Amino acid sequence: MTVRRTPSDKTTIRFVNRFLMVLAIATMFVIVLVACGDTTGTVQEEPEVAVDDTTVGEELGEAGEDLSEAGQDLEQGAEAAGANIEQGAEVVGEELAEGAAVVETELDQLGTEIQEVELAPVLDNPIDYEVGEISIAGEVIEQVGPNSFIIFDESLLDTDRSILVIYDSATTTLDLQPGDNVQVNGIVRTLDQNEFTNYSDVDPEQEVYDLFGGQPVIIATSLQDAGLVEEEQDDIGEEIQEGAAYVAREAGQGAAVIGQELAELGNEIQEIEIAPVLDNPFDFEVGEVSIYGEVGEMVGPNSFTLIDESLDTTDREILVVYDSATLTDLTLEPGNNLLVNGIVRTLDEEEFSTYSTVEPNAEAYDLFGGTPVIIATAIDDQ
Repeated sequence: MTVRRTPSDKTTIRFVNRFLMVLAIATMFVIVLVACGDTTGTVQEEPEVAVDDTTVGEELGEAGEDLSEAGQDLEQGAEAAGANIEQGAEVVGEELAEGAAVVETELDQLGTEIQEVELAPVLDNPIDYEVGEISIAGEVIEQVGPNSFIIFDESLLDTDRSILVIYDSATTTLDLQPGDNVQVNGIVRTLDQNEFTNYSDVDPEQEVYDLFGGQPVIIATSLQDAGLVEEEQDDIGEEIQEGAAYVAREAGQGAAVIGQELAELGNEIQEIEIAPVLDNPFDFEVGEVSIYGEVGEMVGPNSFTLIDESLDTTDREILVVYDSATLTDLTLEPGNNLLVNGIVRTLDEEEFSTYSTVEPNAEAYDLFGGTPVIIATAIDDQ
């Protein structure tokens, strides 16, 4: 395994090496002094070994500087690490605070909702219903003390599947009797004599603790006659039906207004040219049109062709069917300019009689069958 040394580690090693070197020099000096002694106890003077105090001082000074630099490096590293830790702690703290706020909001919302539940699930899994308030209907079996009674779900046909309801008799006006149907709103808790006062201001009788201790109970926040609740629900249902009927009436009136507007639109006369009618006849089958053109030729006693002289072509023509008995004093000669008011329909021999009392002749059906025509209501010479 390779060990990486930091600059501070290298500085420390360099100082230790220099210190050992100085210590070795001093040790050699002592050994030389001992060796110079004779066997008779007379110390022979030998030339003194010169030790350069200046060199030793410089070495110690450099070692001290190295230690100082190492200390500064450690101090800077500690400051940086402390700043990072502090910043990280702030971020973690903010995230924890945000998460706690979200959880608290969700719990508050859950706690304010009233769940409509049946008795059996509460008896089977009471812990699932200890968050928030529940609403449960049941039949009173018997009163147990002044502030509690037992209910069961009559649909289960089993009075053993029952639950104790604890309520404040001072705040309710109901005279509860066995067989009464009651709607109970409240919270679910386990009946524990040591902890029950944490949940309710009502303290049940000792008999209640003896009979129902350790079992789930409902601490009632409100009691209502189930029959009255059902009547209120019926009233709400009637109000919903009345509201639906009102909406339907409004919708009907709205449809009538729209129909009237469409009828008025149908009564409006659109001034148009021949070409759009020939290209898209279905767009003009609602309401009446007013169209200007030049007589092309007569096609039987009750019909003639109308052309748009601005197109410089007689191929773009439309057949006009009219009642010659009611539209009289007309000069229907080729080249005459007319203003024709009427409705646009497709010339279909089987259906045309549903649009007009005038019956075109066979020539008209042969030449213009399946094409758009104008059934005239008024014709003016121009």
